[in-house]
Amino acid sequence: MLAHATLPVLVATVEANVRCSAAESAVTIIKDEHRAIAAICSGLREQAALARRGEAVDDGFVASMLHYLRAFPERLHHPKEEKFLFAKLVQRHPVAQELIATLEHEHEEGGRLLAELEQALAGTSAERREGGAAVALGEAIDRFVDGQWNHLNTEEKMVIPLALEQLRDEDWSEIESAFRENAGVGRGSDEDEAFRNLFSRLMNMRVGRRV
Repeated sequence: MLAHATLPVLVATVEANVRCSAAESAVTIIKDEHRAIAAICSGLREQAALARRGEAVDDGFVASMLHYLRAFPERLHHPKEEKFLFAKLVQRHPVAQELIATLEHEHEEGGRLLAELEQALAGTSAERREGGAAVALGEAIDRFVDGQWNHLNTEEKMVIPLALEQLRDEDWSEIESAFRENAGVGRGSDEDEAFRNLFSRLMNMRVGRRV
């Protein structure tokens, strides 16, 4: 599902005039952030296909997607999942400890694979990247993307439904407040504008494929 998700606004927020519970609001924000990550993964996958075919990869485009992943999921989304959603779930439902430990390990592994991908991109320029180096870049992208999609699907199919069953209103209020802060980070900055341009490009690419 996430692999084909509709592109969201960079980080969508629930409109203030829409009446919904803290749980509904928190889940909406988390899923919006997941769709943004999935959109980046889809863009990376396309570049991996180019690399495997021996075609030129847009290094600047790939670098901008990697920068988003480093600046947003790695520094904001994943830490808040662990500190708020995961921690609350284990507190209320200790049986989930094994599942949460696996997901936290996947966060660490995702960071390692992202660093590996950043290194593969920086290792050679697009003009000098041939044969094995191009294939290695495509494979590094695929390893990262496969891990991300599996991870996001586990969170949406297992963690969120379990959290909706087990967590209390006060838990969701804290989770919602923490994730809502993400939408305001960097608002109006040069980086914010760069990310909006990135997602506009991804959206235009998707629309172009449908025409």
